[in-house]
Amino acid sequence: MMGNLGGLIATWGYLPSDAPQYKIASGMNVASLGTVFLTLLLLGLWMTCDNCRRDMTQTQADEALSGLSASEIQNLDNKHPLVRWST
Repeated sequence: MMGNLGGLIATWGYLPSDAPQYKIASGMNVASLGTVFLTLLLLGLWMTCDNCRRDMTQTQADEALSGLSASEIQNLDNKHPLVRWST
């Protein structure tokens, strides 16, 4: 979806009247790059903090999972206490 949206924005960003510097289109590219970079930093920080919060020993994980059936444990997905984000 974002790739298709990029094609639409490029069509209206690179106008012949702005040639040869295309200041509007260049500004949109810099703003998009900045947004992606900021999102990358924030997501990496969140994953690192969440991994630190989830750090526990096997014994603590077993206690957290006690009382759950195998099916319930399997359905925990990313809420399982031993899951870690890959950074």
